Amino acid sequence: RRLELLLNATARRDIEGRIVGVIGVGQDITEMRRLMKQEKLLFQAQAANDAKSQFLATMSHEMRTPLNIIMGMNQLVMDQPLTEEQLTFAQQIQASSEALLLLINDILDLTKIEAGKLELVYGPFELGPLVEDTVHSVAGRALAKGLELSCFVHADYRDELVIGDADRLRQIILNLISNGVNEGEVFVTVAREAITDTEVTYRFEVYDSGIGIALEDQPKLFNRFSQVDSSTTRTYGGTGLGLAISKQFAEMMKGCMGVESEAGRG
Repeated sequence: RRLELLLNATARRDIEGRIVGVIGVGQDITEMRRLMKQEKLLFQAQAANDAKSQFLATMSHEMRTPLNIIMGMNQLVMDQPLTEEQLTFAQQIQASSEALLLLINDILDLTKIEAGKLELVYGPFELGPLVEDTVHSVAGRALAKGLELSCFVHADYRDELVIGDADRLRQIILNLISNGVNEGEVFVTVAREAITDTEVTYRFEVYDSGIGIALEDQPKLFNRFSQVDSSTTRTYGGTGLGLAISKQFAEMMKGCMGVESEAGRG
């Protein structure tokens, strides 16, 4: 075993002041040096992570401005009389731009979460209309694939006014639906699960008829930049950020997120 020692030596003198010996004390500082090295490495890792987050946030902001201009100008082009081929090209530009904008927004959310700067904005909203509007926003994509997309919110609390972050809730539902539409037909339900004097808990469930996920692969589902199967990335696209961020949003709202699935059963 290799040891690191801190040595202190003091001369031993006789009554005439002549050195007749040396008194030495050795201290084992191996563990202390190891801890100092770990602390230094931790500080370097934190600094690198802060720099990465700042770079991603700056880059995302810089990319979003020209992208919004591209989308706006492309929309103006689509409003003009176009041939069928020209309209198809313009729609492809719009769809790709929207996908890129979603990715940029996910990166911004991720950097805010890592920096602890993302805060929920609470306000009143009606639960049913929010869920229905979110589902309708994806309906065109589902219909284009010949898939059924529907939702159910019980009439007893469909128009109930609740307090929460409507934008983040919409983002969670949209991420879940978008993943489901990639896999098959989708059905969304909302049920009131618990109620107290100060809080109401709702359970949101998104069912799809897709390829399903094997039990051993399910822990990967909510990891950042992770796909259960890399072949699905080539087939359906995606970065693996949406569900990871949605899970963190749910936890910030004092909720949780999970999955129940089997391979081949959605």
